[in-house]
Amino acid sequence: MNRSWWTGLLEEAVRDPRRNAQRIVGWSLPERTVLLALILVSALSVLGLYTASLLAGLEAEFLPQPFMLALMQVGSMLLLAAVLAQAGRMFGGQGSFAGSLRIIVWIQLLMVLLQAVQLIAMLVLPPLAGLLSLGSVVAIC
Repeated sequence: MNRSWWTGLLEEAVRDPRRNAQRIVGWSLPERTVLLALILVSALSVLGLYTASLLAGLEAEFLPQPFMLALMQVGSMLLLAAVLAQAGRMFGGQGSFAGSLRIIVWIQLLMVLLQAVQLIAMLVLPPLAGLLSLGSVVAIC
């Protein structure tokens, strides 16, 4: 796993998301690794949220406690993976909870990367940070 491999994986996520999802589901990763990745992306997401709040001048007292926010995020991703797997099976799919969870974690990692770009933009080009935030929302949808 070198830089060009990651770059290729990120490009594929944009250009051919179906193939990208199939590749990620096909990885033979232990469940423990997927769960650790889930916790890691949740922690990074919460860290990014709190950093953005501080950079924007918002007070952290209006946000939930970081640990509770991370727990809510982990729980919602687990629930989403379960619902997606079940809904897929209802419509004749052959997906599993483990595969759905891998894709959810991957999507969350992509969002964390976009969040990092937004944080850098907030530091370097504050007026353009809002436009970048809007662009990332459009890119994810």
